[in-house]
Amino acid sequence: MASSIFGPYFGMRSSPLACLAAALACVCGTACSDDGRSDGGITAAASGTGGIAEGASGTAGVAPGAGAGAGASTGGSASGTGAPSTAGSSGMMPSTMGASGQGGGNAGGTGANADGGMMPADGGAAMPEDLAPIDPPVADDCITDVSPGDHTFTCQGITFLTMVDELCTQRACGLILDAHGATMSGAVMRTNNRLHELAPPQGYIAVQPTAPSGTWDFAAHPAIMADFIERMIAAFHMNTRRIHVTGFSMGAGVTFWFLCNRPDLVASTGPVTGSSADQVRIEGTDMSCIEALDADWQPRVPILFMSGTSDGALTIEAARARTEGLVSRLGLTGGDEIDGDGSYRRKRWTGDGGMVLDFLEHDYSGVVAGHCIPGPTPDAIYGCTSGDVTLDWGKTILEWFIEHPKP
Repeated sequence: MASSIFGPYFGMRSSPLACLAAALACVCGTACSDDGRSDGGITAAASGTGGIAEGASGTAGVAPGAGAGAGASTGGSASGTGAPSTAGSSGMMPSTMGASGQGGGNAGGTGANADGGMMPADGGAAMPEDLAPIDPPVADDCITDVSPGDHTFTCQGITFLTMVDELCTQRACGLILDAHGATMSGAVMRTNNRLHELAPPQGYIAVQPTAPSGTWDFAAHPAIMADFIERMIAAFHMNTRRIHVTGFSMGAGVTFWFLCNRPDLVASTGPVTGSSADQVRIEGTDMSCIEALDADWQPRVPILFMSGTSDGALTIEAARARTEGLVSRLGLTGGDEIDGDGSYRRKRWTGDGGMVLDFLEHDYSGVVAGHCIPGPTPDAIYGCTSGDVTLDWGKTILEWFIEHPKP
């Protein structure tokens, strides 16, 4: 008898709650087996979550003129020269631009304020300062279109939703790869964290891949993603100091694969929950990836790890133990709470090699209990929908990436 869509999360067969939740996703009644690479979470054979609309693509319009401001909360683009421009209330756009600044596809463009730096708006993250001019992008047999816009590339069986701001066809942008969990897709990830809207105006190309069968094969798929990133670096002449990886649930396993097998490629990471990370191995060996992040691990790559106190796929006890293990093996110190509001708490440890480890735990929940992504646009299954969700994961992880390029 096949388990329900939620059975693998909680070690049980089909239940009324599971079928209700699965009905919302239009996938109840069909499941795939856990082949040793699944998340210990949702592993349905259904191809996606029917009825979930893809997030809006592109930026929120262009407002030309001298000293143009970006007032759109979705990170709208603005261009122009002249007096300082003021960003919108989203807190993600630069707040001021000096008279010599040139707005090229985002508020403030590459302009500097009076002291030579980019200032954050409403406490948000500032745009990276190292956006050097580049030669025109060059397509290849996989990345076939290097124009600005929303592209879908299929490379070695994996589909990559790729949002390119006009800025990134003129200057050396960074890249954020955002891996989904089991039964999800790149489009569903877009709905939950909006990185395809938030990141491009800040000088990042946002890439959300989709697994061929809804689940990631850790022995094959992450290497294809690494190859795609390297192709993107070559095609768009990207800033290799600003390549980042994040992922939810099974996508956290993808993130740990990069930490263990390609730490040279990434500047910082953001894994979200996910018991499957325990299954990730060092390539060519049977050594546990997480256990390999020890005193000998080089280069050190900053990690922002998030999990929910009600998460059934990775219990909060297991998430805390994972964090404590990393702190111990890496010889980190600290552990002070640096942020929180009663519904979430964030602690930080630091150590040698520029290592920073933040652990963020939240009390939110949704259809799949605490196995959810906090933000203002949750989808029906994987978003945190109960209570007053004050944490916005899309903005939080983008700020982390902006603050943690390679040294």
